[in-house]
Amino acid sequence: LQKDWIFVREHSFRLGGLPYGQYNLLVKAQGAFGQWTKPLSIKLNVIAPFYYKWWFWVVIAGLVFLLLFGIFQLRIKIEKDQQIWLQKEITKATRKIEADKTVITEQMSELERINRLKDRIFMIIGHELRGPAISLSTLSDTVSYLIQKGKIDRAIMLGKDADRTAKGLKILIDNLLSWGRAQTEQLLLLPELFFPAEIAKEALEFFSLSVQEKDLSIHSDFDSDFELFMDKNAFRIIILNLLSNAIKFTKPQGEIHIQGSWSKNGQRAIIKITDNGVGIPKERLKTLFEGDQPSMPGTKGERGVGIGLAVCKELVNSNQGDICVDSKPGKGTTFKVDFPVSTKNHKVNEKHSRIGSGG
Repeated sequence: LQKDWIFVREHSFRLGGLPYGQYNLLVKAQGAFGQWTKPLSIKLNVIAPFYYKWWFWVVIAGLVFLLLFGIFQLRIKIEKDQQIWLQKEITKATRKIEADKTVITEQMSELERINRLKDRIFMIIGHELRGPAISLSTLSDTVSYLIQKGKIDRAIMLGKDADRTAKGLKILIDNLLSWGRAQTEQLLLLPELFFPAEIAKEALEFFSLSVQEKDLSIHSDFDSDFELFMDKNAFRIIILNLLSNAIKFTKPQGEIHIQGSWSKNGQRAIIKITDNGVGIPKERLKTLFEGDQPSMPGTKGERGVGIGLAVCKELVNSNQGDICVDSKPGKGTTFKVDFPVSTKNHKVNEKHSRIGSGG
C-alpha cells in the first residue's frame, strides 16, 4: 500500500484501517552514527470477520432455505389439517342431513298413515256407526210389531242380532275413543292391580252368543297368582279386540285358548290368545297393526272395520308392553302380549321365580 519509507521517531507505531488481506511490513532502524540496518520483513495477515467468509453465507443460505422449506411444509400441513377438518365437518353435516331426512321421511310416512287412518275413521263414523244406530233406534218398534203378529221366534232372532250389533258397536266406539286419545296424547292411564283372568271371563261372557252360534270351545288357563298392574280398562279393550278377532276367524266347532303366565325369569307377564282358525296371509302380517287396511270377513261373514289391532298396539305400547303375532294360513293364529312386572306384584313374581328355579 505504501512503498515509500515513513520516518517514525517513536519506538512504536500503530497500523489501522488496513483492508482485509496479507501484507509485508518492512522495518529498518538508524544507528547513532547515522548508519541504517538491513530492512526487517514482517508478515501481516488482516483476517476478515466470519460473516465475510464464504462458508458463512453458504450456511445462511442453507438456513434460509430450510426456514422457507419449513414454512412451506407447515403451510401445507395447515392446509391439509383444514381440509381434513372441513371434510369431517362436511361428513358430520351430511350425516345430520341424512338423519334429518330419514326422520322427516318417517314422520311423513307416519303422517300419511295417520291421515289414511283418520279418513277411514271418518268413513267408519259416517257408515259403520250410522247403520247400527238406525237399526237400534227402530228395534223396539220392530220387536213390538213382531210380538203383536205372534212371530216370537223372529223377535228372538232379532233380539240376538241386536245384542250382537250393540256389542260390536260398543267395541267400535271404545276403539275409536282409545285411538283418538292416543293420537292426541290425551290417553289417561290409571294403573291398578287386578287379575286378568277376571277380565278374560267378562270378555267370554260378552261374546257368549257368538261362541254359542259357532259352537266354539274356549279354554282359559291363568296362573293362580297371575296379576297385572296396568290400566284395567286398556287391558279390557285389548282382550275384547283379540278375542273378537279369534272368534271372527275361527271356523265353527273350532278352539280358542287364552293363557296367562309369567316369563321364565318372572320379569314379564305374558298373555296369549291362540286359535285354530284360517290364519293370516304372510303379506298382511307386515301391516297388521297399522289399521289402514280394510277388515277381512270372518268365517261366517262377520264384518269389521279393521282398526281393532291398531288400537291394541297403541294401548299395549302406552302401558310399556309388547305385542306380536305368529300365524300360519289354514292352521291358526297366536297373539302374544307381554307387560313388564311392576313393584306392585314384585312379591308374587319373586315367588314364581323361586318355584320355577327350584323345579
